[in-house]
Amino acid sequence: MIPDTPTRRPSLIAKPAPASNRSAWIYGFLLLCAVMLMRPSIEGEVFNPIGVLLFTFLSGLQFFTLPSRKPTDRSVIVAFTSVALFTFLALHSILNGAQSDFALRALLYIAAISLAGVMIASTIAYSRFLDCLIVFLIISAVSFYITCLLSYFFGLDSLVLFQLLLRSDTVGYADTAYVYFPFTIGYDIKNYPGLAIPRFAGGWREPGIAQALYCWALAYALASSRRWKKATIAMLVLGAVASQSTVAFLDIAVVVGLHILLGGKLTVKRVLLLVPGIIITSAFVYFGINDQNVGLASKVSNASYLDRTVAAEQSIRAFLDNPLGHGIYAFKFPNEGISLIANLGAIGLFGLVLIAVNWTSAVLLSNRPALMLTAMSPIFFTMITSQPLLDAPLFYLFLTIDAGEYSATSWLFGKRESRKKQQPEPLRRLVMQ
Repeated sequence: MIPDTPTRRPSLIAKPAPASNRSAWIYGFLLLCAVMLMRPSIEGEVFNPIGVLLFTFLSGLQFFTLPSRKPTDRSVIVAFTSVALFTFLALHSILNGAQSDFALRALLYIAAISLAGVMIASTIAYSRFLDCLIVFLIISAVSFYITCLLSYFFGLDSLVLFQLLLRSDTVGYADTAYVYFPFTIGYDIKNYPGLAIPRFAGGWREPGIAQALYCWALAYALASSRRWKKATIAMLVLGAVASQSTVAFLDIAVVVGLHILLGGKLTVKRVLLLVPGIIITSAFVYFGINDQNVGLASKVSNASYLDRTVAAEQSIRAFLDNPLGHGIYAFKFPNEGISLIANLGAIGLFGLVLIAVNWTSAVLLSNRPALMLTAMSPIFFTMITSQPLLDAPLFYLFLTIDAGEYSATSWLFGKRESRKKQQPEPLRRLVMQ
């Protein structure tokens, strides 16, 4: 039975010794550097093997050099379901005659990152790593708005520092990016009345991926009680909006909506917040659908939107013709795998069941399942509808790490929250029934 309140584990929740805390920050920064070499970072398609290997090495090193505990049952179970999923997908692909070794390589990457996730979840370093990642997201957003302000006076071309040449194995991904002063990474240019600005990617391979990570971090900011909570929320929302991705507005609405509905006990204050919350959520949804510049209405004749729509239709048709699936990386039609829906015909029914088990175990076994669901929902939604994140190592790292423990040990979000008596979450009560 899942306990009614978050489980306290002194080795992580207690304030670490100054020396080990400094070491944890160093490891956190190094782990962030490793993440920026693996998918879905901007250079992940080239350096993914190096990034995964480096992250796994650092995870093992910090496990043996920092105060640690025995790996939790939750992290082991979630890691096991991730490896089981890709073991099935790899064997399924091979038995269906896939000619490439992509499936075996994906299995090795996911197995390595799942092991790394179990190890870092056993020390405070995982919390410092996620703190570093979110600080990086906030600094990147600040850089973008500085770039926009300067471009209004000096022009965007004058702010270009250098060009990045990127390898793109995914159809629809740009093969070049520009770095603008001070350190804004953008792809194509979006023209608005009186202003031209880059599509902000923040160090990730696609603006659509960047917005998912900003919305993931937004869930923790909303659940925080730190004095800089409002400023953090504002910067994360602005970072998601900067991606100029249609899905960003829908993801923001989903995170805010789930936070209001599942974030704690329904007090009078929370009920009163429901009305403006519903209005704000509805506004984001309406804007995401109808805006002619970045909304869904602007994408109807867009090549990227049409590619995803056609691929999804072909995948659903392939799934209905063969519910067992034809194996991932078979590439039976253009843009197969560009989203989870567009991979349905390859994954098949059994693969879909294993994905559901993987995601569900990560949420329901969490120390705070409602927060875990809220944080992961924008990544789930982005993966399902628009981005090829099924084999992205960072996604499985997020699944392995417990949202409840991060919210309690985070330097950014957790100190005051960990001292409060936390209310049982509605989702937890539902699980216990």
